[in-house]
Amino acid sequence: MKEIEKYIYEVIDKYKDILLMGHFRFRVKHVSEEDNKGAYMSAKFHFPYLLCTICYVEQAKEDLKKDKTYLKNAIIHEMCHALTDPLYGKGHSRYTSEEDLREEREKLTDHISNIIINNKL
Repeated sequence: MKEIEKYIYEVIDKYKDILLMGHFRFRVKHVSEEDNKGAYMSAKFHFPYLLCTICYVEQAKEDLKKDKTYLKNAIIHEMCHALTDPLYGKGHSRYTSEEDLREEREKLTDHISNIIINNKL
């Protein structure tokens, strides 16, 4: 496994329990900047499944040696998209009801509050 992918999986493994995301599966994939629309990293949530692909570009490999803090924070940010994307997806849906949006909002809010409660932040 590439050194960068090994590091990304290490961060995922460390933070998925903190984020109460043990039931999610994560994949890691190298993509070109063009394919990633200029983004440093991105997350593709495979709705309705609990699978998220975290994509990274070449710059992340360089940051593994230069700026691990920035890289770690970016990985955690992308992990959180697996929590927020269901609400985002329903918000963009043409046929989303008020009840669907309220339900996703409450699930996300409850998830965040449980993170704080479990970690005594």
